[in-house]
Amino acid sequence: MKDSLLLLNCQEYWGENITKHIQINVSEEELSYLTIYFSIYLEKIEKEVKSISKVAIITDFGLSIQKLLQNNIMKIFGPNVEIVIIEQSNFDESSVNNYEIIISTIRLNRLFNKIIYLENVFDEQKLKLKIEQFLIYKDLNHKNVFNKSVIVDLINSEDFEHF
Repeated sequence: MKDSLLLLNCQEYWGENITKHIQINVSEEELSYLTIYFSIYLEKIEKEVKSISKVAIITDFGLSIQKLLQNNIMKIFGPNVEIVIIEQSNFDESSVNNYEIIISTIRLNRLFNKIIYLENVFDEQKLKLKIEQFLIYKDLNHKNVFNKSVIVDLINSEDFEHF
């Protein structure tokens, strides 16, 4: 129900913004198509999140914050995720590829496209959002968004309205 309401709000937002920016009214059918496309994509991202099995946390915070982060990560990825805590002084850039996701409480500017920086360790929702954004970024970076899309495989030129 919550997701349906969110998608309905997004549909209204997209319609208003498309109309505003290109001065064309978008039909309900086209907005529904966009909504379906994005809901499928969001489901794909959610499945990707649940499939991650090895996560590293780079932090110099104490044991209690480390445990909080581990708990939040387990809530997001599930109880079977392997979590490795690495202190900044022990972090080696060559080990980046050993983990599917690396989350850091310390800004490591040189690896911004490989590491998720977390400013507020207490905000679980922000952590989940950053992970989802990171996965979308990786998707776009590897061009998987359009190459593996179910919808793109199923559509043809007759599915579009020509102006």
